Parts: sequence; C-alpha cells; structure tokens
Amino acid sequence: MVIREANGIPHVFALNTHDAWFLNGWLHAQDRLFQMDTNRRIAGGTLGEVLGTAALSNDVQLRTFGVRRAAEATFPLLGADARSALEAYSAGVNAYLQAHPGQLPPEYALLGINSIPPWTPVDSVSIA
Repeated sequence: MVIREANGIPHVFALNTHDAWFLNGWLHAQDRLFQMDTNRRIAGGTLGEVLGTAALSNDVQLRTFGVRRAAEATFPLLGADARSALEAYSAGVNAYLQAHPGQLPPEYALLGINSIPPWTPVDSVSIA
C-alpha cells in the first residue's frame, strides 16, 4: 500500500521486501519516468536516438567507457537478494507503464516519442 502526504511524498507499506521494491519501481515511474529513461539513455550511449546529433559526442564517449556493458556484466554477479530486488523494481516500473498506456510524461510529446522500452534490472545497474 502507498499513502501519499498532501505534498505528494509517498510512504510505502509492504508485507515483504519484494513488494516494497515493486512499489518503489511503480512510484519512481510515476514520479520520475522521464529522468529515469534519460539517465539510462545517457549510460547506454543512446541519448542521440531521441535528441539527435546534439547528443552524439556524449553517446560516443559513454559507449567508449562501456557503462552499459559493465552493467550487463555486473548484474549476473550480484547476490541473489540484489538481483531479486532489481527484478522486483523493474517489474514495478513496467507494471506502471502497462497500467498507463499512452500516458508518458509531457517531455516525451515534445520529443515526438509515444513509447519507451521496458525497464530492466540492467538499466538500474547502469545508472547506479
């Protein structure tokens, strides 16, 4: 269960750790989806896909650094609890996206984007 204060601050009440991570993923998607997606695109060197050539030098640099590749290599090495938490978090983000089809934050409309890829545990590792 999530209770929000009058000023929008959420409080998560979960029966177990999985549900707490799931709800945090949902809430982050609800409140910070554009920021999350932008950060994963930066880390993956794919920001130019939405911003064009203005982001190309940044994309080349981040791909050279291999942030996404490092995240892909790191995720399987994490402990079971960490992997489980990241999977539950990702499920929460994706559940939010599925529950609100076509309701992306307004920044996406400015960029002409009407859908984004599902969130993955590696996305979270890449921006950590």
